[in-house]
Amino acid sequence: MTRDDIDYNDMDFDIWVFNESAQKDWCKRADAVFQIHQDSIWKNPMNRGDIDHGKWLMSGDTPTIYMLDKSPEVPKSVKFPTDEIVEKLLPGLTVLSERGRKDFFTSSIAYSFALGIYLGYKEIHTYGIELSDQIEYREQQPCAMFWIGIGVGLGVKWVSHSNMFDAPLYPLETFIGLDKEEFKKTIDELTPKCDDVQKEYIDVKSNTVEVLKRYEESGVGQEALIESIKKQAQVGQNFGVLDGARQENERYYNRARAMEAQTGTYIFSYHEFSRDQNAIGVRREETRKELLASASICQEIMGRIEPKIFDSERRVQFKKLREALDAYVKLAVMVGMYTGAINEDQKYMDKIQEALKNGTSS
Repeated sequence: MTRDDIDYNDMDFDIWVFNESAQKDWCKRADAVFQIHQDSIWKNPMNRGDIDHGKWLMSGDTPTIYMLDKSPEVPKSVKFPTDEIVEKLLPGLTVLSERGRKDFFTSSIAYSFALGIYLGYKEIHTYGIELSDQIEYREQQPCAMFWIGIGVGLGVKWVSHSNMFDAPLYPLETFIGLDKEEFKKTIDELTPKCDDVQKEYIDVKSNTVEVLKRYEESGVGQEALIESIKKQAQVGQNFGVLDGARQENERYYNRARAMEAQTGTYIFSYHEFSRDQNAIGVRREETRKELLASASICQEIMGRIEPKIFDSERRVQFKKLREALDAYVKLAVMVGMYTGAINEDQKYMDKIQEALKNGTSS
């Protein structure tokens, strides 16, 4: 990743990162962190980015934390100046739509770009920001590029260390013939991998059942349950990624065979994969939101369970907890499946770009 190219020793540059990144080993220095999400997300003990992220934010031993509103629980939080930025940077923009909004921010990255321009930085470098591999990011890319355009238009020297601008030239770089046997080969490679991870999933699910049973009977072991369900969700998501990739290849393989049966040949376009990727991405983003909400529901139910009170209400809450945990894991698997499909679409889009670059388009 291009983030590895950052020169952390160059003190002429301020380094801004996002969410849990400042707590990662690769981040050697951070002068500001963007945590734009609601506190129900960054406080969540089932946060899969870092379970201690909320504690870290509230410790005060942090760089500046940009948030939508200053939080009394986050000592170094700073309110993001949304209205001021829109007023200063977009005075000539009129939006005649149902919402009529000019606060065009679809990601933490877009917030950071706008703030950098607003604060008067003369030079901005972006590292590790591709906004291409996952559909939630692909939907966020137009907004990020909008703010880059605003910055460049205002005279900011912008250096993008990414492939964000390497889009195919329409219509010359769009259509190509792909060998349908490549889809079949990928299916054959993924099938045994799916089987192996499915076996692993059965084992971790059995462990979760045992841990949950001990927690219900003894009143202790909530942390062990959280760790076990996180492991189950992660393995489930790993399976989903593989199975989603397999199903996407099956879909394209069947599509190629159907085209060939009708016309004697088949062809794919870059935009066909991009369109499918975007459609899947919408579903993935909706499911991700459901996953976050599901995690909060699990947390709420566990909070209602009294460790040492064994009564009928306890049995009711544990029944709800089992149902909530099952829903959480199923959503994690679905996110994985959508991600696997998205990654396969990206793989074939990259192949088309490479083939077009080499002059082998049909």
